[in-house]
Amino acid sequence: GREGAALQIGGSMGATFSKVLKLDEADSRILVMSGMSACFAALFGTPVSAAFFAMEVISIGVLHYSALLPCMTAAITGSAVSRFFGMRPMSPQVLVPGFSWLSFGKAAAVALVCGLLSFVFCAGIHWAAKGYQRFLKNPYLRAAAGGGLVVLCSLLLGTRMYNGAGTETILAAFTQQQAWYVFLLKLLLTALTLGAGFKGGEIVPVFFVGSTCGSALSGLLGLDPSFAAAIGMISLFCGVTNCPLTTLFLSVELFGGEGAPFYGAAVAVAYISSGYAGLYSEQKILYSKFKPQFIDKKVG
Repeated sequence: GREGAALQIGGSMGATFSKVLKLDEADSRILVMSGMSACFAALFGTPVSAAFFAMEVISIGVLHYSALLPCMTAAITGSAVSRFFGMRPMSPQVLVPGFSWLSFGKAAAVALVCGLLSFVFCAGIHWAAKGYQRFLKNPYLRAAAGGGLVVLCSLLLGTRMYNGAGTETILAAFTQQQAWYVFLLKLLLTALTLGAGFKGGEIVPVFFVGSTCGSALSGLLGLDPSFAAAIGMISLFCGVTNCPLTTLFLSVELFGGEGAPFYGAAVAVAYISSGYAGLYSEQKILYSKFKPQFIDKKVG
C-alpha cells in the first residue's frame, strides 16, 4: 500500500508549514489534516472521502467541522493535480441489484463477515509483530526473516499475485468470483510483511482482502461478483479504520450513487460488528459504538 506514506508526507508537510507560518496548535492541527487530505485525494482521486478521512480518523465520534473548508480545498486541489498528471481513480463497474429486503439481507451478510474479518486483519498484524519480537530481538533480523518468509511463501504458491499492491486482483474480483482462499493468503502475507517491520500503507491490502472476500461470497449468496466485491471492500475498510462517514463517501465516489442505500447499510453493519479493533494504534474512539456514551478508548 502507498497511502500510509502519502498520509505521513502530507501530514508532515502541513506540520512543517505550520511552523514556518508560526501558527498556534489549533491552526497547526487543521493544516496537518489538510495535508493528509491532499495526499489521500491525489492517490485515490476521491476528494470528499479524503477530506472526511483526515477529519474523522483521529478521534472517532468527534468531527472538527472547522477543518471542513481547508480539508476540502486541499483534497480537491490534490485530486486535480494528480488528474493533470494522468492519474485516474479506480472505478470498477458495479451491478447493483434491485431493492428488496432479500438484497439488503445479502449485503448485510457480506458486511458482517467483513466486519468480523477486520478484527482478524488487525489482530493478525499485531500477533505477527509480537511473534517476530519474541523470537528475534534485532529489528534487522526480523526484517530479514519476514522478507524470507514472504519470498518462500511466494515460491511455494507459484504466483506473485499476492505481492505488491495487487490492483489487478482487486479489479478482477469485480468481474469474476474469486476462490475462497485468495483473501486469506493475502491477509497472511500482509501480516507477515508488516509484522516484520516493513512499512507501507495498509489500505490497498485492505481493498484486496475485502474485495476478494466479498467476491468469494458472491456465489454462496447469489450476488453479482461486482456488487459483493464492492460491499466487501468498503465493509473491511470501515472495520479497520472505524470511519463510517469516510467509507460511505468513498463508496459513492468509487462506485457511483446508485447503490448508496446498500453501501450505507453495509457501513452500519461493518462499523458495529468490527468492535474496537483498528489499524491505527493512536486512534481514539471517543464515543461507544453501541450507545451515546463517552468512553475515550484507544483501539485494540
